[in-house]
Amino acid sequence: MSKRALILVVVLWCGSLLAVAEWAGAQLLRRWRPLAEPQVLTGAEFGFRVHGMYGDTPVGVIVVRAGDEWVEAEWGTAPPNWRMLPTPPEPQAPPQ
Repeated sequence: MSKRALILVVVLWCGSLLAVAEWAGAQLLRRWRPLAEPQVLTGAEFGFRVHGMYGDTPVGVIVVRAGDEWVEAEWGTAPPNWRMLPTPPEPQAPPQ
């Protein structure tokens, strides 16, 4: 490898290190800012509890109202027979 090619490789390698360092430093601009007390942005029965801000983006969890409390919702699927209703009793024949 010639001396000129070696210098070019070293310069390009140093440039890539500087580019990665600049990119990594830019990632710190969006800081996590926790709220003193979590706030619930709400509808009547469900809402979003904001725990803090990540830059300009609110971060939190989805909550549902259970009585007078807000409870964190869990993601999942319904049981396979959730649409099945109990069968109504057979009507009795009128007395004769």
